[in-house]
Amino acid sequence: MTMKKIVCILTAALCLSLLGGCAQMLPANAMLDTKGAQTAQAASATEGAQAATGVTAEEAKKSALTHAGVAEGDTSRMRVKEDREDGAMVFDVEFTAGDTEYEYEISAATGEVLSMDIDTRKGGSAPQKPVADAKTPPEDNAVKKPGDGSQPAAGTANDIGEDAAKAAALSHAGLAEADVIFGKCSLTNAKNNARYKLKFFAGNAEYEYKIDAATGAVLEYEKDSISGKPGAGHQVDATAYVGEDAAKKAALAYAGCTEEQAERLRMEFDYEKGCAEYEVEWYVGNMEYSCEVDASTGEILSFESEIDD
Repeated sequence: MTMKKIVCILTAALCLSLLGGCAQMLPANAMLDTKGAQTAQAASATEGAQAATGVTAEEAKKSALTHAGVAEGDTSRMRVKEDREDGAMVFDVEFTAGDTEYEYEISAATGEVLSMDIDTRKGGSAPQKPVADAKTPPEDNAVKKPGDGSQPAAGTANDIGEDAAKAAALSHAGLAEADVIFGKCSLTNAKNNARYKLKFFAGNAEYEYKIDAATGAVLEYEKDSISGKPGAGHQVDATAYVGEDAAKKAALAYAGCTEEQAERLRMEFDYEKGCAEYEVEWYVGNMEYSCEVDASTGEILSFESEIDD
């Protein structure tokens, strides 16, 4: 074997040895680089989640409890769930305290109370009043809908008016206005035919009428027995109720609103499961409020507020 061939073989062997050493080192280095990339990726994901969320589930729960004025130790069936509402992340917080069930929607970005629903079981004590300094959306940038503060257009020049529509329904029912309590009364358009939809109560009966807004003709009517509903045995007795004015004041006071702040306030007398109640709805800026008041005692049965978008 020539010297030249010996040198070539030794050179090749040396190269193979060096490559083998590098091959043994590469997996360790690659593993370190991969771990570093995974750690950086996990940290980035965590930071992104925190930036998108803003508040934790625990903070959202505390925000709801603070707003409700309820201590966590006094609650049961606490549930906090992350959700998406209109493209924004929110926390749904639900819990029970005494006879009252609370449902809150909390902004995951700010911890702000977006909406709440407070319901008390019939016969239970009134729900805890929300605290005065609760986080609620600002009143600026209020959204007003077409027709705010007035009835919808009748679509006819011969609108008889609400009073005449009530008189037509009462005449058909054979009742005097002094004998009834009116509930809902609204003017709507159906197939370009404007009509009044009325509800009223007398004795142990509930009446619903649809009156032609142009002619006063009775288009539809229905009579149901109140005693046929759950909680049977009740009859309408106006002298036994606190009245609309007292119910309105109770609802506004509970929400921490004044009558001057309330816009588009509507009231309706109704029966729910045999229990007489006033349903009060109003707006303050772009916040919508609704409250149910026991017609016999003036107690708050349920309360809800949410942003009107």
